[in-house]
Amino acid sequence: ASQCAGCHDPGEKGQVAPPLSSRSFQEKAGDAMILRTIAEGRPGTAMVAFTGPAAGTGLTGGELADLLAYLRTLSSRRR
Repeated sequence: ASQCAGCHDPGEKGQVAPPLSSRSFQEKAGDAMILRTIAEGRPGTAMVAFTGPAAGTGLTGGELADLLAYLRTLSSRRR
């Protein structure tokens, strides 16, 4: 999650990228889309890949699952 803060902001205000705790993001972004975006990045944006050759060592499947679970907790923190 510390890698996310630079763009998504520690307060989840989304200074460069969408706030991950927003209701809109949480409702529209499916688990598969979130995992794919973290793993592969988003061409043409600041979102880099966190798995594969471009990411160096990258995240494991378990780490991706843990990160997804953490991201899903963010919406409940806004209430």
